[in-house]
Amino acid sequence: VTTTGAILNTGGFVSITAHSPLTIGAAGISASGAITLITGDSAAEDDLTINGDVLSTAGGLITLTANDDDIIVNADVSTSGNITASTAAGTDTTADGIGTISGTGTLEGAAVSLTSVSGVDVNTAATTLTADGGTGGVTIVETDDVTLSGVTGAGAVSISTTDGSIDTGAALVTSTGSSLTLEANGIDSDVTVGAGNINGNTTVTVSADDAIVLTGTTTAVTTATLAAGTGSISGAGLITAATAGLTGGTGITVNTDVTNLSAVNTISGNVDITETNGLTLTGATAAGSGNIVVDLTDGALNVTGAVVAQGAGTISLTTSGAAADSITIGAALASDSGAITIISADGIAVNDDITTTGDVILTATANTGGISRGAATDVITGGFVQLSSSNGITATTEAATLQAANATAGNIPITPLSASALAASGVNNTSATGTVSVSAGGGLPPGAAVGADRALVALPGEHGILTRRAATTTGTPALPAAPASRRKQGLVAHMRMGRSVSPRISLLRYAVSGTSAVPTSDSVSRSQR
Repeated sequence: VTTTGAILNTGGFVSITAHSPLTIGAAGISASGAITLITGDSAAEDDLTINGDVLSTAGGLITLTANDDDIIVNADVSTSGNITASTAAGTDTTADGIGTISGTGTLEGAAVSLTSVSGVDVNTAATTLTADGGTGGVTIVETDDVTLSGVTGAGAVSISTTDGSIDTGAALVTSTGSSLTLEANGIDSDVTVGAGNINGNTTVTVSADDAIVLTGTTTAVTTATLAAGTGSISGAGLITAATAGLTGGTGITVNTDVTNLSAVNTISGNVDITETNGLTLTGATAAGSGNIVVDLTDGALNVTGAVVAQGAGTISLTTSGAAADSITIGAALASDSGAITIISADGIAVNDDITTTGDVILTATANTGGISRGAATDVITGGFVQLSSSNGITATTEAATLQAANATAGNIPITPLSASALAASGVNNTSATGTVSVSAGGGLPPGAAVGADRALVALPGEHGILTRRAATTTGTPALPAAPASRRKQGLVAHMRMGRSVSPRISLLRYAVSGTSAVPTSDSVSRSQR
């Protein structure tokens, strides 16, 4: 059946049921009430084809049904009410009964529901949208804002807008066998992942010209890619995937359960990641003096790509789970002037440069955790560098002021690349059998920045050794007498080079005069008699 003229009913409804294919001609249909179009249910190709506009002027329900055959919408179907289109109601199981919903026209209604046997590919202008692609996929281009009330397909699922936001709502949006894509285009267009969650059997891609708000869970079997153009990526929802790539304009604040993660903030704002398991950080950048925070509530952190906070932006990397949750710095960490803080539930392995003009704080909190370096060329550079560990500290530093403390076990061998001052608490190893060794071509004058209260260098147990070496020597080194107040505390009153030191002395304070460096191999051993 093919209509050739306009079908009009200004005071009621239009209902056409054909026991064969049905084609609405270019003149279309207009009615004030409901419009119902149904094709036959036979072994023949009983498609419903719309080539002319179908309009309910008073907001009536528009129902389009092709029983296991195709609905082809090549003109606009519109109402201020609801639209239901289905190809899944019939019993046709022959090869001709493909059962798709497709076309170049637009389905415009308050609530649009599309149910297909084997795929949906249409344009909509809906307030709320439901779609089931059956064994096929779902591709919908929406003209403006839309709230999804359940979308599923075995094939690839793609929902995009030409000028509007997407809210996935309280029902699941999923591709059960392929990828899921959500794309909100237009100024101030957002994507909100609602409480119903979104899933992709392979990848999930979410992009918005403005912001992405995560209320529910975003799940991808392989890769989750989220990109917010001029806005942020934020929310209490969870991102779970093998690999996640996040690009925000003005901030990223998310919860993740991923194996690999990269995060880039392009305009301003912070990058704030809370990860529930072990993580490989393949790179992170915060523009406009934004801060970078990566906090693992469980699992180890492995940094394999550069982490850069521009300007005064800070970097904070933390593992706070079990004692085996270490941090490995396998790529450069850098800020222009912001502080860099690394706190590990286990050890910290510095296998690349850490650079800032601000503070650098490294803390290995577990009794078994130490601070190590991959090579002497892996340099920790900062205005103030503080290293704290329970199982030894090995580091190359370029610091204006240095402080280090070790407990339980291990030694403290530190290589400053140039002259550094020791902070007031100095270099302290309380390990019973550990040693302290500080060597540098530029010398390391203790107390150079602390005035009369010279920096503390604390030896460990009876066999501890403190060694200061310099490749070059200038001037005459001196080990001055300690102030009277220090004598009362049992500290060294007077020492000379090469003299033995009582093993009962636990604290040594000394300085070099002027800009002199202590000569090569000067040492004080508490095991000497």
